[in-house]
Amino acid sequence: MSNITISSLNVRGLDNNEKRREIFQWLRKKKFSIYMLQEVHCTEISFETWATEWGYRAFFSSIASNKAVVAILFNNFPSRFEANM
Repeated sequence: MSNITISSLNVRGLDNNEKRREIFQWLRKKKFSIYMLQEVHCTEISFETWATEWGYRAFFSSIASNKAVVAILFNNFPSRFEANM
């Protein structure tokens, strides 16, 4: 069984498309299992698009405004791990 590694990062907003792509690429290179992102600053409308851009499982806090949203991004886990979540 693989070790699970977790990273936490204050991204100070990901509304800018270029910044979001750069952050996502940088995170993928780090190869952590789970990324906890603070101050994402997005609305529910962005959740699905950003999760698709990430390419793996992603969860965003669900609030009405774009203030201090948090995101949890998962790397590509084996299906055995996902089944136990």
